[in-house]
Amino acid sequence: MNPLAEPSKLFSRFADDAGTDGAARDRFQMLVTDLVKVKHPDAATVEGPGNRDWGIDTFIGQLAGGDIRIWQSKFVLEWQDKTPQSQVRSSLQSALKQAAEHKHTISAWTLVVPCVLAPDQMKWFKGWVKKQSGSGVAIDMWDGTELRHQLLNRDAIHVRREYFPHTVAPDGAPSPHPAPRSERVAMTEDMSQFETALFVRQLREAGHVETDSACAHYFATDALIRDYEAKGQDDAVASMSELQLEVHDVWERHFNQERASTSADGLIPNLLHLVLDDVAKCDNPPGLYLARAHKKGTTHRLVEQQKAGWVTHWRGVVAEHLTATATPRNTAPIPPTEASDSPAARVNAEMSGAARENAADVIDTDTTANSVEVP
Repeated sequence: MNPLAEPSKLFSRFADDAGTDGAARDRFQMLVTDLVKVKHPDAATVEGPGNRDWGIDTFIGQLAGGDIRIWQSKFVLEWQDKTPQSQVRSSLQSALKQAAEHKHTISAWTLVVPCVLAPDQMKWFKGWVKKQSGSGVAIDMWDGTELRHQLLNRDAIHVRREYFPHTVAPDGAPSPHPAPRSERVAMTEDMSQFETALFVRQLREAGHVETDSACAHYFATDALIRDYEAKGQDDAVASMSELQLEVHDVWERHFNQERASTSADGLIPNLLHLVLDDVAKCDNPPGLYLARAHKKGTTHRLVEQQKAGWVTHWRGVVAEHLTATATPRNTAPIPPTEASDSPAARVNAEMSGAARENAADVIDTDTTANSVEVP
């Protein structure tokens, strides 16, 4: 069994194994579809007579007048000059033209290439993406490094075995580097405990009516961190703080990119799923092996801590929430009870302290929803 090589070597062998350029392109598209299906089992491909595919390689969503996300595969082994640029431009334009003709909407378009771009070409791509902001489409890229990273995920081991069998131990054979067990995901059936939580308020402000999954993710992550704190595992707590910094960076990047598609009432339609998809793929922090639920829960903890939200006026939502949950300044906080160890009680306890004390100050300092400055 060989290790997974760096992208240029990995996909050069991929091309050699396919035999012809056409076969390599087709097999690469199958690889991309299979990787997308790891996270989105309903992902599909389309192909009509004469290879007419409406500018779609792999997609999820509803083609019949609905919203779709596209992964566009380009088997480009080297991107050191501007040669591939025209292919990228024409692929997006074709997809947009077909979307207008067949009356579906493209919410996200991801270019997938097996190579690593030269610095000036990555600069071009980022600039080109910025120029497309008026289209309302969230544009991203999976390059060779991202593909290799996804192949290393244990959830994708079947994909790796199919396309790169020389890098995987045979079925039934012990792996020389067994994956460590991920942290246990704590469960709760009582979602009502989060009814007054800020992260739930932010989700509903963004139009997300069903929030049970978000509450479950929040509970799992909060329980894990409280367990680390109770056991005095300071390194683990520090690692979770490092993960939160990474999650904040993911949210901030997507928030800034998606503002171009903001509706008049401040909604950002694609923000939540883009952030959670990327957060689920974050590397594990030092010394920990987390489930995806813990990473997604970290996102909701970030929102609960008043550091993020899902609408342009999220700071205004924070201010309104603090006002609604604040106690009068001359009222002593209610002493904790035996149930105060629950996540919801912990949130309330925190709010009865500094957060509640600051609520009036937040409102007093020009904090109407329409006047809050967005990052």
